[in-house]
Amino acid sequence: MTQDYILEVQDLYKRFGGLEATRYVSFRVKAGELLGILGPNGAGKTTLFNQLSGAFPPTSGRILFKGWEITGLKPYQIANRGIVRTFQIVRPFRELTVAENVTIPCLSHRGRGLIGNLGQGGLRRWVTEVLEMVELAPKMHLAAGLLTHGELKKLEVARALAMRPEIILLDEPFAGLGYQEIAPVAEVIRRLNAENGVTVLIIEHKLREFMRLVKRIVALNYGEKIAEGTPEEIVQNPLVVEAYLGKGGTALANS
Repeated sequence: MTQDYILEVQDLYKRFGGLEATRYVSFRVKAGELLGILGPNGAGKTTLFNQLSGAFPPTSGRILFKGWEITGLKPYQIANRGIVRTFQIVRPFRELTVAENVTIPCLSHRGRGLIGNLGQGGLRRWVTEVLEMVELAPKMHLAAGLLTHGELKKLEVARALAMRPEIILLDEPFAGLGYQEIAPVAEVIRRLNAENGVTVLIIEHKLREFMRLVKRIVALNYGEKIAEGTPEEIVQNPLVVEAYLGKGGTALANS
């Protein structure tokens, strides 16, 4: 690992036929960071996540995790190394309980190794601990289909956390949530980062909450990185204002 960078993205390029989805994107992430990926629809944000998580192999470029190249590995291989992701549209096993939904990722290679070190009863204790992290332990025996949408978003995070990742990629965790539902989910993410040391990369279109949560931002437009810096620096960047925020965007982000 170069100094204390846990993730290094080098000139990541992805082409789908004639479409250049990401164009030579480069950035580095320190261990324990909470980094935001900002950009309008079609900017290449989800394609970037898909490459980092192994869903789409890049056309060219490199991805280094703790100094080891993971470019082109399969999703399960990358997850087993410690990078996991969530999805904007949650798809839990609705007929299974909340606890059973969190148990399933523990059956992965990485999960079995983790549970094997916890001794007898370790799986149940770990599932309970994960659900306590996301404030769902009181509902662990309920069917997942009975949860509210905000609770399902927490469950999506819990399923990723079950593998004890070093990096978690959150794809629009506030999508579809009302204002009162967003705050508890944001607090879960903030605690996971601050108290549990999980490195977090987050894509989100709800600008106000996004700006309050992240510490640093990489901004994309048309597949290219157009800016990088603190939220305060990003909202003042004319390229970002033009591409994403529009008129009045700076006042919105700082309100």
